[in-house]
Amino acid sequence: HNIHDSSIMTDYRSFSSGVGDYYTSSGQSVAASYSYRNSQAGVFLSAMGNYGWNRSKFGTVQNIAGDYIIHSYREMPSKSRNAMAMLNFSKTLDFIRGSVRLQGNYRRTDNSMLSQGVMTDYTNDSFLLSPSLIGNISYLLNWTLRFSWDKSMMRISGMDSRSSDNFIYSGNITLTPCSLLTWTTGGEFYRNQIESGRYKEMLMLDTKLTFNISKRLEISASVTNLLNRRSYSYTTYGTLSQVERSSQLRGREFLISIYLKK
Repeated sequence: HNIHDSSIMTDYRSFSSGVGDYYTSSGQSVAASYSYRNSQAGVFLSAMGNYGWNRSKFGTVQNIAGDYIIHSYREMPSKSRNAMAMLNFSKTLDFIRGSVRLQGNYRRTDNSMLSQGVMTDYTNDSFLLSPSLIGNISYLLNWTLRFSWDKSMMRISGMDSRSSDNFIYSGNITLTPCSLLTWTTGGEFYRNQIESGRYKEMLMLDTKLTFNISKRLEISASVTNLLNRRSYSYTTYGTLSQVERSSQLRGREFLISIYLKK
């Protein structure tokens, strides 16, 4: 996909150019994994790690022209390194008729780029940690609590490092007082770092009421985005750039659904 000498617009602010010749790259990597399972104790664990080196006869180039970033390649030896680690752990908890879970992953990239005519070394790190707790009280009440911490970091030679932290607190409850009726409600609280010392916070709530009329007929009424939030923003780092992203959200919505089952 890089064998072309034209420029392709990849998004509203970026162009990407390829190379006009066939080339090869080489790489090596080492990996290790571990898994453990004890069904009687309700313990499950898996972990994996990978570290790799890559070499190429072409190096990456980044230039800024007005409001646009132009990515291209130049014939010059280049090296890069990358690391990755993942963890999944769960343990059943009989006293809450549920379980606790922990998920995590980490990625790191060490590379160099010719930026505005200057050879620049950079490191990108991303880290995610997400514990959750699931439980129920008889068949009447089920609940889930979850927390996610997403951290993005960028280090550029000759400059101070930058980072952003994004936090998500989420939970939902499902109440079934009788076989005819089920009520589910839940939400997420976002605390996203836009820049150093500046955060954007937002609470999202949804709710749904389901009537199980018969084995074949189900009617539900739901309200999404109950608080009518209209935008969502966060900051990420990649290569040599800091990007603040903002998305427009669909407003409050009420929906009635009818399901016919065979």
